[in-house]
Amino acid sequence: MVYDRAQAVPRKAVTPAQLAALEKAQEVRKQNEQRRREEEAAEVEREEAQWQAWLDEQAEEGRRVLREIVLRGTWLSLDTETTDKDENAEIIEVALVSPIGEVLFESLVRPLGPVSEGARAVHGITDEELSGAPSWPEVYAQLVSLLEGRELVAWNAAFDCRVLRRSSALHGLAFPELTWHCAMTWGAPIWGEYSEYHGDFRWVSLDEACWSEGVCLDARHHRAAGDGCRLSALMNAVAQAATQKGNLS
Repeated sequence: MVYDRAQAVPRKAVTPAQLAALEKAQEVRKQNEQRRREEEAAEVEREEAQWQAWLDEQAEEGRRVLREIVLRGTWLSLDTETTDKDENAEIIEVALVSPIGEVLFESLVRPLGPVSEGARAVHGITDEELSGAPSWPEVYAQLVSLLEGRELVAWNAAFDCRVLRRSSALHGLAFPELTWHCAMTWGAPIWGEYSEYHGDFRWVSLDEACWSEGVCLDARHHRAAGDGCRLSALMNAVAQAATQKGNLS
């Protein structure tokens, strides 16, 4: 359609009142947008604070449990080295360490099968070293006599418990039912980050946990007695830190 410009009606000039109303509307819109951004930021801040509070609660619960184990004083730290890390693993070294870091028992164990290359790369124990070691039944008799009335603390307790039972079963023995505590599991909320993917806290190594707690012990890494001593020192460090925090609060 073609319009005749001569017939066009000029647009009326905007009045001061209309300009004022427009400016007011723009100001209100800006204020509403600013308020919305502030409310969103405040909500994010509240959610982050709630999340951090939950993380702190989980860490405190882990510290509380480990501290209570230490205070009961009936625990021993236990560590093993094995032929492998799978379900067919056998014990080749075991150690018990007291709450004050004294090695109560330590022994190599001659397994029925060979040590895998992967396991040997970790602990360095060879088949040749084990050829003259006592068999599991010999070690079992000495070890079990020290466990009556004790709680056992281990780093990855499920694995240690499993290999103790398997090595016993291979020789027709039954490892006694005991109370186990996994310092790695209870320590995950203390030293590990939360994984959204797994919906849980990441397990950390004994090395990482000791470093986080300031535990520096001259003990052999990835050997039963050395790791048992480091675990004992870590347990005590956690208990001491929790006690000091309680006294200060």
